[in-house]
Amino acid sequence: MEYLPVELAKIIGRNRAEPEVQVNCILTQVVKAIAYMHSLGIAHMDIKVQNIGIDYMRRAKIFDFGSSQIILEKKFETSWITGV
Repeated sequence: MEYLPVELAKIIGRNRAEPEVQVNCILTQVVKAIAYMHSLGIAHMDIKVQNIGIDYMRRAKIFDFGSSQIILEKKFETSWITGV
């Protein structure tokens, strides 16, 4: 496993706000990574800030796939409740 110098949890735990541009960049990378995993039929099942690291190039990396599962069937179900 590669060394990741920064954990997202530590960035969030700081008492100073990160620039919005950096936060958007990191979150966009995480969402794209999750979408890519899902396209391959992999569900991480434990996405949380402690399982996301940042490398020297400020790229987000998702790790700890111990709880991940292979999705054999793709089920798309939409449901909603409407009020009266």
